[in-house]
Amino acid sequence: MQNPTSNNNITAPPPSCAADYQVALVIGEGSFGRVWYGQHKSTGKQVALKVVDKYSCHKQPELVRSICREQAILRDLRGC
Repeated sequence: MQNPTSNNNITAPPPSCAADYQVALVIGEGSFGRVWYGQHKSTGKQVALKVVDKYSCHKQPELVRSICREQAILRDLRGC
């Protein structure tokens, strides 16, 4: 029996792309990219956008694993 208060019809918002954001300035730099301050054009939500250097990823495959781990952690934290 399902919980009557649960809603199984909740859908995730469509994925965003770079064109959905107004990017303003660099707020950080790391081993495989830069972090930019930006704002979602339609919602106005302030965000940090990490731009990854694909060339570095091809040269160092372990970076891809690190990036995937970071994405998974950030996805989990999004609901906090």
